[in-house]
Amino acid sequence: TNVAWIRGPTQLLRDVMKRPEFVHELMDIVTEKIIEFNMTLRELACLPDDCGIGIADDFAAYLSPDHYREFVLPYHERIYKAFKTKHRSIHLCGKIDHLLEILVKEERISRLDGFGWVTNPRKLAEVMGGKVLLYGGPSPMLIKQGPRDRIMAECRRYLEIFKPLRGYALGDGYNIPPGTPPENINAMVEAAEIYGRYE
Repeated sequence: TNVAWIRGPTQLLRDVMKRPEFVHELMDIVTEKIIEFNMTLRELACLPDDCGIGIADDFAAYLSPDHYREFVLPYHERIYKAFKTKHRSIHLCGKIDHLLEILVKEERISRLDGFGWVTNPRKLAEVMGGKVLLYGGPSPMLIKQGPRDRIMAECRRYLEIFKPLRGYALGDGYNIPPGTPPENINAMVEAAEIYGRYE
């Protein structure tokens, strides 16, 4: 995602196809800076070495599995290894159905912190349920626009899919827009209290 900000999304996709060595050079530089920045933050905040590391990489959702393996996975791995942690968290709020197996089996994430509503929740549950802590849920536009009964029904649907597998936190799917009525957010909380309880 940081490299996409530097090059622009369209240009980066062109680079992936036509100038892969250049993309690797950029990824190398950006990865080193991410590691340096996070090391500095840890020192300033006096965080323990084993507190985990989280990566946000929404642009990666645009890549094929093969391109993800080539242009993303090795650099994520460097970040995780730099922090010597087993706790691997990633935020990917785009449509990532095609990357789920890679995230579990190859990247070995322990938490998907903010999956998007465009990802198929049943496939997500099938691939990651019970193995990865999951946070995400219904469309932010549904939460903004309502009505309340649709918000409750959609939250219930997510909870019914994930609750039997444990390790799921109901959230929006992803980024509640400005101007969302508080009562619509409260409907999500109410749905979690009603349909998300473990007996």
